[in-house]
Amino acid sequence: MTTQRLLSAATTFDLSPTAWNIRQVLVAAARARAGLLRYRDVIVAIDLPERTPGWWLRDPLQEITRVELAAGRPPLTAIVVGKKSGVPGAGFWEFWENVTGGIPDRDVFLVNAQASVFTFWGGTT
Repeated sequence: MTTQRLLSAATTFDLSPTAWNIRQVLVAAARARAGLLRYRDVIVAIDLPERTPGWWLRDPLQEITRVELAAGRPPLTAIVVGKKSGVPGAGFWEFWENVTGGIPDRDVFLVNAQASVFTFWGGTT
């Protein structure tokens, strides 16, 4: 199955229970314009053990990214960042590199992605 077909077929019903729960946390944060979430914030919000490593979120976050892209919504997972780096992890960038064929300026891409998330979700009351 091609990437385009896979993306066009995705819906929120395609999310695993974990990804669904994470998406609810991200949507609530975006609607509240609560700012960026650290991986640890997400882990705690979905009641995983606090010692769960942030990389554990990679697959469910990529599920969410695939569904949001297919639905024509901004990249909701752009608001999840590392505590030290302040940017999304490698899985986020790998996904977008594969979809776009390359991102010339990650800083610009990220600023625009995060702004679009807060505008889209925060604009609905």
